[in-house]
Amino acid sequence: MEAWVLLPAAWLLFGIALCLAEMFEGSMFLLPLGIAALLVAAWLVLQERDLLPAEIALTDWKYALLAYAGMAVASVMLLRRAFRSKGDAKDVNDY
Repeated sequence: MEAWVLLPAAWLLFGIALCLAEMFEGSMFLLPLGIAALLVAAWLVLQERDLLPAEIALTDWKYALLAYAGMAVASVMLLRRAFRSKGDAKDVNDY
């Protein structure tokens, strides 16, 4: 399991697959998970190019999955805030 968890290409494929699945499903459940996977892929690419400090490096599969879970929660909260309906808007069907 550790072999693929630390590969940016695996996270990239996983993120793209989740985002594509969201296009067909449409319930806004898979999109935050796909975004989080793409962010982990970006984190691992930056780590490979030595653009991130060693203190925040994902050196173990547990840290990579923990970062994925944290980014998934953060992306859920951000997307809920972005797509929240305004309660003040008048409905066109109200006469």
